[in-house]
Amino acid sequence: MSGAECFTHPDLFHSAEHVPASCLTRPDCPSRPVENDVIAAVQRLLKRGLPVTSAGVDAVLLDLRGVVARAVDPADHVSRAAALDGTMRGLLARLDDARYAPAARALFGLPPADPGLNLTVRRELAAEAAGHEVHHFRKRVEPRLIEKVAWELLADADRFTRSVMIAPRLAPASSPQPVPARTRSRGRSPSTRSS
Repeated sequence: MSGAECFTHPDLFHSAEHVPASCLTRPDCPSRPVENDVIAAVQRLLKRGLPVTSAGVDAVLLDLRGVVARAVDPADHVSRAAALDGTMRGLLARLDDARYAPAARALFGLPPADPGLNLTVRRELAAEAAGHEVHHFRKRVEPRLIEKVAWELLADADRFTRSVMIAPRLAPASSPQPVPARTRSRGRSPSTRSS
């Protein structure tokens, strides 16, 4: 299947500015610009670590639906940056991989690391938490953790994209509504009643 036939999902983003065609539902799709943009943005975010500041974050992350939905003022970049910071902290706290979750948290500057540490020190702490040598961690494990965090952000955006079923609006009846009464025969089934 070619990239043109794949599913496109523009609703993951708040604005149309960052809405390239993507193949979010097809892992074999050759063209994945949305995923690649988010992965690259998470990679750049990693350099500074958490907390997220409005000056050091890509617009592609600020435009994710989940971030916009959590922002106090969706039109304000600082509010979106604060929402992204909270989203990242929540996603990193809930990572389900027992071996690499502490490493991912340390890599982004959460405990076991401290905020404000540079990437080299955070990487060393993350490698130690994962039980790997630093160079192996940087080359083999870190890219997978970045990709995992990016996928979690995209999944979070997808959860905010899906509409929830809403009950229909009920209006008052303009006239009395008849309610059919059921008649029950005592002790007899309907098939054995005599006529």
